[in-house]
Amino acid sequence: MPGVTTVVITAEDGTTELTYTINFTVATGIDDLYGLSSQITVYPNPCNGLFTININNKNTKDYSVKIIDVLGKVVYLNEFKQVDVFKEQIDISKFAKGIYFLKVNAENETGIKKIIIQ
Repeated sequence: MPGVTTVVITAEDGTTELTYTINFTVATGIDDLYGLSSQITVYPNPCNGLFTININNKNTKDYSVKIIDVLGKVVYLNEFKQVDVFKEQIDISKFAKGIYFLKVNAENETGIKKIIIQ
């Protein structure tokens, strides 16, 4: 879990003790910290099939948005041209409950988020 922890190190002879405070972040991949995935917010998640995508980007870009089921089938596809502030509500409530993946392409970047429909 992300957060702060304290690590105490004691020498083998038992006389010296050092204490370190470590801040850490848990990531499931490099893109989670630095890439397009880190700029994408999906809410609410889990959802009933109606959710909002928000992309916090400083530059105007073309976006391709796909929703993919666990079998790899694209159930939603839309393209947005020259967008600087991206906020889009998507409704896939007609599809089965389960896990889906949001895949966003923006020029030379790709971001992926998991969406759970209950």
